[in-house]
Amino acid sequence: VQAACHFARRRECEACGWGGSMWPGELCTASTGELVSKGAEVLGHAEAEAIVDATGVGLLFAEIAVSDRPEVIKASAALLVRHRARPTEAALLMLGPVGCRGSRVVAAVPLCQSVLVRLVDSEAEALEARPEKPTVTVVLSGSEEAHAIISEAGRPPKQDAETFAQILQQLQTVSEQHGYTFPGDGCNHDWIWSYGITKIPMAFREAAQAQWRGPKTGRSHSMVYGGVHVKSVLHRKVSWTQAGPVLTQHQDEYCREVPVRLVAVTFNCGGHMPSAESSYVGELFAGVDFGDASSSLMQADVVVVALQESCPLALAVDITDTMAQMHHAAWAAAISRALHATGREGKAENGNVAFRMVAEKRLVGLQLLAFVKEEVAESVTNLRSACVRCGALGAGNKGAVAVSFTLFSTSFCFVDCHLAAGETDGSAHERAHNFRQVLQSMRLESDSARSAHVHDPQNVFEHDVVLFAGDFNMRLWSDASMQSVLGRERTMAALDDDELHRGLMAKHDELCLQREKGGAFAAFEEAPLLFAPTYKLKPVKPSNNKEKTDIYDSKRAPAFCDRVFWRARLGVKAEAVAYERVSAVDFSDHRPVRLSLRVLASEVNWHRLQRLISSELPVSAEQEGQLEALPRLLVETENETAGVGGNNHCFDCRFGDRFADQPTSDSNHCVVA
Repeated sequence: VQAACHFARRRECEACGWGGSMWPGELCTASTGELVSKGAEVLGHAEAEAIVDATGVGLLFAEIAVSDRPEVIKASAALLVRHRARPTEAALLMLGPVGCRGSRVVAAVPLCQSVLVRLVDSEAEALEARPEKPTVTVVLSGSEEAHAIISEAGRPPKQDAETFAQILQQLQTVSEQHGYTFPGDGCNHDWIWSYGITKIPMAFREAAQAQWRGPKTGRSHSMVYGGVHVKSVLHRKVSWTQAGPVLTQHQDEYCREVPVRLVAVTFNCGGHMPSAESSYVGELFAGVDFGDASSSLMQADVVVVALQESCPLALAVDITDTMAQMHHAAWAAAISRALHATGREGKAENGNVAFRMVAEKRLVGLQLLAFVKEEVAESVTNLRSACVRCGALGAGNKGAVAVSFTLFSTSFCFVDCHLAAGETDGSAHERAHNFRQVLQSMRLESDSARSAHVHDPQNVFEHDVVLFAGDFNMRLWSDASMQSVLGRERTMAALDDDELHRGLMAKHDELCLQREKGGAFAAFEEAPLLFAPTYKLKPVKPSNNKEKTDIYDSKRAPAFCDRVFWRARLGVKAEAVAYERVSAVDFSDHRPVRLSLRVLASEVNWHRLQRLISSELPVSAEQEGQLEALPRLLVETENETAGVGGNNHCFDCRFGDRFADQPTSDSNHCVVA
């Protein structure tokens, strides 16, 4: 709690008395318990009776709604919270009635152009108005019940409706000035997903296609780097309206683009151990193509391998986990050897191999391995990982594992996913449910016990580049209803003609149909799929020297189960170079799929940014004296690098860029802190 209050270092929290914390009327983490994430700060609070959905599209989660009026949800308090590292982004959190287990967040509404938030004094007044713009209405009350929810410490200062309304108006004005929408292609309000499946407005969870795939606007490059908004380095007396255009105009002076070449491979191993011949596994990386004459694996900066069924799924009930660990260790060693053999000619002068494994995450048969080239390994920071269990009783035979890290000043998140199988009526719905569960439940936490990052844990969308790879068990359906499969004969006939192949995917592929419907799948992009189905084929033994041919199982309709797709924030350039099936690895009933992706990552020179702010946006001596100086953001120099697992990060938040030496330890905090 002391650390949470120390992050802002402005004044004492008026609710609980912890020193050096808040603005007038603001509550610290001690006052809100675990209801508000560490990455957000409470700017306003008020008692409330209910929140009313006046949009007509079911904005709010309905399980606790009044039975005869599903648009009304009971509440006890309303909180206005703002993101610490991105102070231009805010949201309204509604707390439910007090129960035997306390209260919980029942709705999280981002303050943006997508929805208008109104305040009224009575429920009748809320139900009378039906504005055209999507609107939610908060019914304020004078109930004392909310005090017990908002503050575990006792006596928070009472905030009247007028003060609460003023803060709300200020926050909404800022969101309108920035043109924020949610959900969208930009990065704003991605942290709102951290409030979970029962706390996100329903229309945002089930986003329409237009919301996810809106037209690309002429907006400038995102001002968020490594999860931190550049506004955080401004003096509090400097207006963002004044600073924003200046920082955008001079962006090239403090930020440069760094090309990153990424290779992602997904493979369902069918429960097999890897072949003793490393060269056989090495086929996963043979012929990597980045579209130029010198293309090879050695041009890749990041290699991600997503395995499914790396051990028999029956081992999900093995409480000792011994056999699963044996399979995982064997696959990790085989992949490492294959990369070592492929990149042997690229050894560094000190004799190290070309690639270093920086992260690994496992869950039963799921195994995700992330490698980076030695030359850029020292630029990797903020390692995190997570897993989500699906399947029967949460056994973990289905689900997802994820790892994330920051490379230069761009954050990457990689997810290895295995969704429910089946090709009967209802199977597609179950897979869509699994995918939403992964998105809404995945929380990536730092592997370091020393970390105290204010964003820890992070959700999937709180990254610049998100890449999903895995066995999604997507089928080919006869029509958009996805109730009966297309059939083997029609599928095989269409594969012989390129034009028919493209039509087959557009009209019958489950992933394409789901993306057309909108929702979570529509948030991601996939390269044109021009290869043959990856499932279900007859396995071929590695020792079989006969000519290998693809023979599909006669009892199953072929399908494109194994896929790789991605999402990049607005302003982050990501281009697919090659999307292909690796037919040479054929000892499983699946065939691997490989994506080569070019990404333009950002690298921020925080020293230059601060000098630019000092020269272009000076602060008067009078203003400087009104508030204590903002903690200086310290960065790595050309001779010093943070590196993977470095020890010289910010003490509070493990922010990737480091601080210069300070006379006291209190100065060793970055802007996030």
